[in-house]
Amino acid sequence: RLVMIKLFILILTLSLSTLAKVEIINPHIAHVIPGSSITAAFLKLKNTSDESIDLLSVEAKWANSVELHNHVMEKGVMSMRKMDKMTIPANGELILKSKSYHIMIFGLKEELKLDDIKILKLNFSNKKSQEIKFKVIDVYAKGYKHP
Repeated sequence: RLVMIKLFILILTLSLSTLAKVEIINPHIAHVIPGSSITAAFLKLKNTSDESIDLLSVEAKWANSVELHNHVMEKGVMSMRKMDKMTIPANGELILKSKSYHIMIFGLKEELKLDDIKILKLNFSNKKSQEIKFKVIDVYAKGYKHP
């Protein structure tokens, strides 16, 4: 009987961990001038679980490649670095914004127009993926605020 109770608790625990959710807040893509082949995406990721979750990769059918990046200061010079993953802390959040963590999108296959909606697929370490609608906005406009 004790074994059955422990097994039930284990199954319940595993089931609850699969409910781990990442909330997506204010997803948007930087508008770029026609002919540009590179842009960036920004958002806030909120982890509502008791365990950290990693953003492992991002996919876009409308671009050749997508990478996770961070800006780092080295010897007084700001440079961008590709990352293998970004960790969203347990019951915490990760903000992707300019001059910090962000998503770089290379080889645009089509022009990005203001107010366009583009789908990015976010792949997480909890074996879940989410297809998210990102709005193309002018990140240089007066009143723009990071996620």
